[in-house]
Amino acid sequence: MARALSAKTSGRADSEIDRELHRFADQFQGVHFFCPEGGRYVVAADGKAVTCSVHGSALAPRQLLAPAGESSTDKLLRDFTGMTVTLTFLEDGLHVTVSIGRK
Repeated sequence: MARALSAKTSGRADSEIDRELHRFADQFQGVHFFCPEGGRYVVAADGKAVTCSVHGSALAPRQLLAPAGESSTDKLLRDFTGMTVTLTFLEDGLHVTVSIGRK
């Protein structure tokens, strides 16, 4: 999507292109891409790569030692108390139950 959009966006501001790309992703893929650490995704001028200001790119990834303070990931991990996964084999297939404990 980024490559197709970059082909038709010459002369437009990067922020406008980024907003349009997010809108297309929301519409066509049914997801809203966002960085859980509050970073910003930037599409390369040729549309062939996307880089996160916090986590880098697929070819040059970066990972913080711990989530950034007050990020959604940090809040989730502080509230996390445990997880239980149960697998049950039945005639119609595998059933999975996941229970996540939070404070």
